This record gives sequence, C-alpha cells and structure tokens, in this order.
Amino acid sequence: AWTYGLLLFGGAIIRTFFQQHAMHFVNRYSVYINNLLCEAVYKRLLKMPTSTKYSTEAGKIMNLINVDTNNIFMFTQMMYWLMICPSVLVASSSILYYQVGYIGLIGPVLMCVGVFLQEKLQKKTAQYKKKQLEFTDQRSKMLSEHFLNIKTIKFNNWESLVAVSYTHLRAHETEAT
Repeated sequence: AWTYGLLLFGGAIIRTFFQQHAMHFVNRYSVYINNLLCEAVYKRLLKMPTSTKYSTEAGKIMNLINVDTNNIFMFTQMMYWLMICPSVLVASSSILYYQVGYIGLIGPVLMCVGVFLQEKLQKKTAQYKKKQLEFTDQRSKMLSEHFLNIKTIKFNNWESLVAVSYTHLRAHETEAT
C-alpha cells in the first residue's frame, strides 16, 4: 500500500514539473506572438496614408492594438488547456469509476454542466464588454477631437463643457459594466 502512495506522490511531482515546464513554454511563445502582432499593427499604422488615418477612429485603432491582440494572447495561452484537458478528464474519470463506481462520475458530469453554464455567462459578459468598448470608442474619439481643437477650446473657455461631456460619457461607460 505504501508503494502505491509513493507512486502517486512521485507521479504528482513529475506531473507538476512537466506541467510547469509546458506552461513556461506556452507563456514564452504567447508573449512572442503578442509582440509580433503588436509590431505588425504598428507597422501597418505607420504605412497608412494620412487621409486614412483621419477617417479611421482612434478608438477602433486602440481596440485593434489592445483588445484584439490580448484576445489572441489569451487564446494561445488557453490552447494548452484545450489540448490537455480532454485526456486528463478521461483518465481521471476512468480511475474514479474504477475506484468508487458510478458515484465517481458525478464530478465529471457536474463539470460538463458547469462548462455550459460558463459559456452562457461568458456570452453575457462579452455583450457587456462590447457595449463598454463602444463607449470607450466614443470617449477616445472625443478625446482625439478635443486634442486636435485644444486651441479653440482654450480660446473660448470651454474647458468646463468638455469636462462635463467626459464625465457624462464616462458615467455611461461605467453603467455598461
């Protein structure tokens, strides 16, 4: 019996070592891919004609740089778990079934139900995030316009009106979350 315990302990140590090594590898290449994407977006922005830069909203450009590259970064990080989890789930479930019978399948079934509930919650969260990003785009566009027209705003003493418009838009943005 103590050899079985020793094997379980040794297996856990070895699994932890290899899992940490794999996560380091995944993190390293996820950061590398993220940096390549940001570099590509910045190079593309520098090559854009001036007329196109003024017709493209600043908020959309910032979303492309920040949000989209971060989503790809998170996807590359999750690919490790997407590849590993099915085999771990099958192996764990079969060991549980072998050890305790049908009662050992309750955990995996509840986990599968949890995956579907999590999907529903993430869709709702994505809707809120999209709404928030729309307000962020509006705020970035307004900020860009105000920076371009700062002399006019200062000359006409419209700073308080600009501050009120930012406060109002920011309030709507925080309500969206």
